[in-house]
Amino acid sequence: MSSVPSSLSDFTMTWLMAKGPLPSRLIIFLFAGFTWALWTSRNEMAISKKFPKSPTDVIYIALSFMQKWSVNLKEKDQDCVAQLKNAVMSWIKGFKLNPILMSDVVKM
Repeated sequence: MSSVPSSLSDFTMTWLMAKGPLPSRLIIFLFAGFTWALWTSRNEMAISKKFPKSPTDVIYIALSFMQKWSVNLKEKDQDCVAQLKNAVMSWIKGFKLNPILMSDVVKM
């Protein structure tokens, strides 16, 4: 992966508009993986009161979903997803957690 989004603006203006290094079908695939991971994590927090220990836990869940689903992609696309996964894993290794955790889930 030669180009990883550096900001939300870069992601929305370049990647989501299919002007980035990935074809739009893979952008939709990646978007689905991350949104599904966010949704299932949010449900775990709201329903089961299980909170991730770190934001990277949600990223690992997304990568897991995409790895499971990638068998349905063309071989070329599978290679591209694997490269992206490796790039994200490298980024995670350098991630520093903010000591203040926030959530939109509140007790009633």
